[in-house]
Amino acid sequence: MTSLRLGPARPLVADDNKVNRLLLARSLELQGHSVVSATDGKAALAMLAEDGFDLLLLDMEMPEMNGFQVLERLNADRVLRDLPAIVTPSLEGIANVVRCIGLGAEDDLPKRVNPVLLKARIGAGLEAHAKACGHAVLIDAAMASALSEGDFVERLGDAQFHGIAAPVEVYAEA
Repeated sequence: MTSLRLGPARPLVADDNKVNRLLLARSLELQGHSVVSATDGKAALAMLAEDGFDLLLLDMEMPEMNGFQVLERLNADRVLRDLPAIVTPSLEGIANVVRCIGLGAEDDLPKRVNPVLLKARIGAGLEAHAKACGHAVLIDAAMASALSEGDFVERLGDAQFHGIAAPVEVYAEA
């Protein structure tokens, strides 16, 4: 099976708390990522509009524009709506996490970030984003062989697709 290997990413960390922002950024840098930080939601949106990022780690309680407002703006933006956002909710209760997910957040992390959990959630968010954007397709050996031999239609039934949400239909002229 061909596997998807993701290299270093370029995440944006948006948190008004300097200590939280630095701890999260340092954890990501130790994992090999190139991190950029924003001190509030308004600054984060401006940075997202100007430059390409692979992922957003978003605090929910910030001045100028809170995390809910940022998620709403991302969801309304055709270019940014597919950007994975992982929230670090400091707000109490599951209802706030559910609201974040309803607004498009990919996942949530506790404020005291465990490096292993951070790595897993970042990896899952980046992989889902890559698949959704068509950057990567996972195929098995049968499909790779079929493509290389040119008999794609005949061998399509033997191949297994992974990570495709919708059924695949093949149209061949008779």
